[in-house]
Parts: sequence; structure tokens; C-alpha cells
Amino acid sequence: MDLCEIEADGGWKLIDVATALGLPRNTHMRCPNCHWSIRVHKEGTTGQRAHFEHTSGQTRTGCLRGPVATQPSPAVPAIGRIALPDPVRRIYQAVAELEAQYPGRKFTPDGHLVGSIGEVIAAQELKLTLHPMSQAGHDAYDTNGQVQIKMTGGNQIAMYATCERLVVLRVIPPGEAEIVYDGSGEAAWSNARKLGKNGQRVLSLARLRQLGASAF
Repeated sequence: MDLCEIEADGGWKLIDVATALGLPRNTHMRCPNCHWSIRVHKEGTTGQRAHFEHTSGQTRTGCLRGPVATQPSPAVPAIGRIALPDPVRRIYQAVAELEAQYPGRKFTPDGHLVGSIGEVIAAQELKLTLHPMSQAGHDAYDTNGQVQIKMTGGNQIAMYATCERLVVLRVIPPGEAEIVYDGSGEAAWSNARKLGKNGQRVLSLARLRQLGASAF
């Protein structure tokens, strides 16, 4: 039976495809094998059965999406969602407090701060080794090659050039980040908008999610 896990009562609960199809679209689901985020697909018009698929083109090492355990996993964070370190969590809590105290003003962290936060949490979660700061083209690497890391609090990213592997994270204030995309840098670059006057090409997170799903 094809199963997934959803968060329930401080832990994880196994559910089948039929149950998953009845849940709200924004329900967070993960693979019982590798704990990567997955989504459920309805039965196709060509006879394809309803099923689960990973939401990113790159799954955790060794995941075959085959038979799964009959007991849910212990209460540990999902791979698709990353708990932010306490100092970072406090930054976003302070931002929320400032925006509440001074309505009409934004205090959104950006620039090097967000970039560095994204690099260190992605490196820790995905077992990457960081390059020295300001390394051209890529921020980290592993045994499979070079990795560029981007983190945003918005709905799009900007790229100066293509890269081998691209990891994109979205901040979910105050305490989490979501891995939106982990896949081919060339696929992302070729789907970005035309080059702007600032030398960058913009790509929406919605398009990145589509790329990740279709690459599986």
C-alpha cells in the first residue's frame, strides 16, 4: 500500500492515498522512507492510479519509494521543513514585534544576512561543505558536485548565472524554513525570465515547485 506521513499530535501519522486526497491542499506530507516532502496525485484520465510523488527532483539517498514501514516515524522534524536555529528564530520574532509596534514599516531581513542563514542551515541539513564566502558561482559542495544555495522570504529568487545544483529555501517565520527546490541549476536557469538590466534573471518559487515535481 502506498502511504505517506502527516504531522499529528506532536508526531507523525501514516495515511493512505484515499485519505490524503481528502485533506486540504496545504497539508504537509512527507515520505515514510526518506522524510522528504511529497504530494498526492489523483487518478489520471489515462488509467494511472492515484499515488504519492516526491516534491523535489532529488530525493534522499537510498529512497526507492517502495514498501514502507508499518509504524509511523518518531516525532522528528520533516526533511522538507527545517527548524531555524534559535538565534535566527529570535531575529524573525524581533521583526514581527517591530512591525507590530511600527505599523506601515517593514523590517525584513535581506542581503548577506539571509544569504548566510540559508547557506549554513542548508549545509547542515543536506550534509554539504561550504566554500569560503564570496566563492563565485557556488556556495557549497558534496560528493556529487557543486551547489548554489538561495534563501528568500518572498515568492521569487534571482540568478546571475546557471549552476550545477540549486537549493532554494523559503523562510516561514518565525521558526522554520522550507526546501522549495533541490535540483538542476540548468533547469532553473533555463526557466527563469529574461535577463534584467541588473544582470539577473528572476524565477518564481511556484515555477521551481513545478520543476521539482516534474523532475522526479
